[in-house]
Amino acid sequence: MSQASVAAPAVRFPALRVPEYRLYWATSTIAMIGDNIEHVIGYWLLWQLTYSPFWLGYAVFAHWFPFIIFSLHSGAWADRFDNRRLLQVSQGLYVFCSGTLGLLAVTGQLQLWHMIVILLVHGFSGVVNMPSSQVLIHDLVGKDDLPNALSLSAASRNVAWFMGPAVGGFLMWAFGPGGGLLANLLIYIPFTVALFYLNPPRASAPVRQATGWEGIKDGLRYVRNTPVILGLTLLSAIPAGIVGFAFQALMPALSADLGTGQEGYSALLSANGIGAIGGAVILGYIGRLGGKGKLVVAFTLIWGGLLCLFSLSPWFLLSFGIMLLVGAASIVSNAMSQTLVQALSPDDKRGRVMGVYALVVHGPRVISGLLLGGLASLIGAHVALGLLSLVVVVAVAALAAALPTVRALD
Repeated sequence: MSQASVAAPAVRFPALRVPEYRLYWATSTIAMIGDNIEHVIGYWLLWQLTYSPFWLGYAVFAHWFPFIIFSLHSGAWADRFDNRRLLQVSQGLYVFCSGTLGLLAVTGQLQLWHMIVILLVHGFSGVVNMPSSQVLIHDLVGKDDLPNALSLSAASRNVAWFMGPAVGGFLMWAFGPGGGLLANLLIYIPFTVALFYLNPPRASAPVRQATGWEGIKDGLRYVRNTPVILGLTLLSAIPAGIVGFAFQALMPALSADLGTGQEGYSALLSANGIGAIGGAVILGYIGRLGGKGKLVVAFTLIWGGLLCLFSLSPWFLLSFGIMLLVGAASIVSNAMSQTLVQALSPDDKRGRVMGVYALVVHGPRVISGLLLGGLASLIGAHVALGLLSLVVVVAVAALAAALPTVRALD
């Protein structure tokens, strides 16, 4: 990077100099807000149907279970097919889920089995989205600006975590849960339209054999034989499999323990998103530092430790403050890990590498949902979260000690 570029005001966001990426980033951020609105209202509807932490845990299971079944295939699809088309399929499924759930709620026909099925379909749309969006971002900005583009997109997800509860809470207040989900359909429109205008050249030719079993196994072998990618993937998988984002689905029960209702629920989720925006700012500063492997380990440990503190807090305001820090630590650890994995991947295997990453990191979240939800049903939401967060801290510390290739990563 030249001295002039260092002095430029937009140095921390060079990816935004690419017009097509600007369009992608702005509209995909809006779509992610819609996705999180759907989550927030869906969790509330599930809580109103069951008043059971177990079924809130199921919501996490349903969202991530399709990653176990389809992640390797969706990564292969990203290497072979037009990723814009794959993202259009994903968007169509999101619209279907929000519209169907909204109609069922408005008409008073919503039953538990409807939510069981719709949450699984919603999870499948996420499987399609994950590797396709990663490869499309690479093709839009190229390798030089990839870390910044991925950091911006990760920040967008966390902006969506903040805006989703805020907007979702307003829509529930204004239109009720069902009407809020139907209004949410409008939020999906900008990204759906933008996908027709994005046409970046592919970094590599479509790999036709990628979708066959040999092509899928080739991606698996590459990850297995590349210690630094394997190490980063496993390091992210531990917190995902034990706690993951299940604590967000459990937030109605956690807020109830703190003596708050719907307002407290939305506020705690918003705090997580606000903190994540702060984490994106932190990324802008530490992204130029060396020792990125050690930073990934450190922020993953900090995230687990903060969740332990959250579980011990008896006061809402203290819990709110801790959740701000949880959001900041989460974006730094997750964005840095995912950025490093994709930047280290070869062009012709990037989709399959990210498919393996999705399987290993996101697939175990089915366990975290059932584990945290089931344990919370037995011993309470706060105690369950504290115990599992402590397990995360111990396991991450042990794995990091055994991964010199990751700790040495600059």
